[in-house]
Formats: sequence, structure tokens, C-alpha cells
Amino acid sequence: MEQVLTLVVKLQASIEQQQLLSETAYAFASACNWINQNVNHNLTNRNSIQAVCYKDVKEQFGLTANHVVRACEASRSQSSNGKTEREKGQEL
Repeated sequence: MEQVLTLVVKLQASIEQQQLLSETAYAFASACNWINQNVNHNLTNRNSIQAVCYKDVKEQFGLTANHVVRACEASRSQSSNGKTEREKGQEL
């Protein structure tokens, strides 16, 4: 059995760092929303989603490559959940 350890820490960020974290979180959330609204919902593979929107998301939201990839993963997860619901015949 695999043991998972978790550590909870409190960030002691300066006012400038707090502002940057807030801006990054807002840009990330906005990118996720944009991807969900603009990418074909039939795409459920992260690589397919990335292929059609990576450059646009990176330019429009000013995110790092890692954040863009994570936004695509979040969108894939959302699309997969929707696909499962559609397959069950349920409304989203």
C-alpha cells in the first residue's frame, strides 16, 4: 500500500507577491473559461485541446507554458465530465 504524505504550509508572501499570485490565479481561471467556451466540446484529449488553443491562450492571458498546459488539462477534465453525463443521457 502506498503511503501519501501531505504538508500544509502558510505562504508568507509580500504585498507584491500576493498581487502577482492573485493576477496569475485570475488569468488561469479566465483561460480555463475561455478554453471551455471556445474549444470544441467533443475534444476530450488534452493534447488535442492544446493543439487547437495553446498559442492563443498563451498570448491572450500571458500565462507560462506550464499554466497553459494545466488549463488545458482542467478543460479536458471538464469536457470528460460532460461527455460522461451526455453518455448517461443526463443534462449538464
